[in-house]
Formats: sequence, C-alpha cells, structure tokens
Amino acid sequence: MSNYKSKSPWFKRVLVTKNLPVFFLVMVAFITLHIYRLNDPLPIGTEIENFKLKTLTGEEFSIYDINQPIVLVFYKKHTFYSTYVYNSYYNRLLAELKFLQDRGYAEIVVISDGYDTVDKLKELIKDKDHSVLGKIGYVADTDAVSEYFGVRSYPHLFVLNKDKVVTYEAKLVSTEFIKDNVLWR
Repeated sequence: MSNYKSKSPWFKRVLVTKNLPVFFLVMVAFITLHIYRLNDPLPIGTEIENFKLKTLTGEEFSIYDINQPIVLVFYKKHTFYSTYVYNSYYNRLLAELKFLQDRGYAEIVVISDGYDTVDKLKELIKDKDHSVLGKIGYVADTDAVSEYFGVRSYPHLFVLNKDKVVTYEAKLVSTEFIKDNVLWR
C-alpha cells in the first residue's frame, strides 16, 4: 500500500473559506479601478465651454456668470447599481465643500445625475442625506454636460479657476487638499 495521499483538485484548495476574503478584496479593487477608468475627464488646462444652470427657484444663469473659482461636482444618489462607498464619502464631502463656499473660497456647483428638472432636484433635497444640495445643487442638461466633461462614472469633481479653466480633477479628494493645494495656486 502506498503512502501517497491524493490531493484535492486545485479549485477546492483555492476556494477554501480562508482565501475568500482575499478574492473579495482583489475583486473590489479591480471593479473600483475599472469604474474609475470609465471616465475620460477634460484635461487640466482646458478652458470650458459655457453652459446653463438652473437654481431651485427656476432662475437660469450661465456658468460664466460666476466670478470666482468653481468646484464642479458630478454627483449621483446611491442606487442598487452604484457603489455605496463613493456616495457616503461624497455626502460628507458635499457638506465640507459647502463650508468652503460659505467661507468664500469657491462657488460649489453640484450636478446630480438623474435630477435634470427643478422638481426632481427638490424631491432629492427632501431626503435628509441630500439636504445640503439645497444651496449647492443646480439643474443642467446632465447628459450633455457630463459628456462634455468626460464623466461617465459618478461621482467626479473638477476645480475651475476664475477664467473657467480646469485646474484640477479627481474622483476622490479631500476638501483640505482642494483648499490648500488647488484653490490657492
């Protein structure tokens, strides 16, 4: 009789319980990387084209009417298909960005995917998690503006200087970084 013990097939050895968390983390990393790469953002140094925005009261104005730096945020409410990590991060970030606006650092303009009418945006703001959008949320032709900026995967953030030139873009960023390294350049 032989002492050779038959090994289980490779897939049974790999897919044991202790390896599953590693596989899960690798999968999340690849999915995050893939989603981030879906965007083809406007390059830094690009002067943006003019586009129209509407306030919650229905007043229309041009992005060029804002005479200070702009932090332009493309935002999407959490859905079953969107990642909760980005949305919870951006919910906190929007409140911090509002604080920067209140201190006069920049005008914050949030364009929410799927909320392209004043009534839809007002409905979103009723939700406690999105109430901050009452002062920084605007209505625009979301599809056209997103396509122009190269945003297919929400959220995404752009910083425009007074001359409406893109000085910074990112998917994830901190308000301290924006204030200290972008707005004061």
